[in-house]
Amino acid sequence: MNENYKKTPAEQRAERRRKQVLDAAEACFLKSGFHVTSMAEISKAASMSVGHIYNYFEGKEMIICALVERQVNEFLALLAQASESEQNFVEALKASLESDYKKGLTIAQVSLIHDVLAEIGRNDKITQAILAYDANVRRFLVEKCTAYKPEWTPLEVTLRMELVLSLLNSCTFRYAVNPDLDISAYKAEIGRTLDLLFER
Repeated sequence: MNENYKKTPAEQRAERRRKQVLDAAEACFLKSGFHVTSMAEISKAASMSVGHIYNYFEGKEMIICALVERQVNEFLALLAQASESEQNFVEALKASLESDYKKGLTIAQVSLIHDVLAEIGRNDKITQAILAYDANVRRFLVEKCTAYKPEWTPLEVTLRMELVLSLLNSCTFRYAVNPDLDISAYKAEIGRTLDLLFER
């Protein structure tokens, strides 16, 4: 979309309504899990009729997909912001990790992430959404890494960005199974591991 394009009042209103639904749905999913949560519960939490919600989302599956998209877009925005402010790609990765976790995670939030990931291979719509969004993140990382490490082969870049994603994503899994984990100390170790990886 043209960066100079200004959304119409109707588009802005629709955007606000979509956010209203997504925020309500996320709260419901965090409380009860998305399998148990009904559209009626989302409707009540959003103070919006079920019929009105269907104007913005085809159903609960698409709400879940939109939540995944929102999370991925937030992560990409953090990476992009860090890349613009940091000359060193490794420092940008560390900065994005710090930004992602500075607000802290709850066990419910971590569990919801893994509930959604568990749908890969079970639910076609959710699977396709997750795969597409993951591909966007990988493309971004590969592009930035290729510019930062031009001496690496395309295969090296691809494989090492997979390692980077594994490291960044590991925080949520480790926190879920070990809530006593010191996230700050763990992030520092990830930072040191990234330094070693990029020295190669």
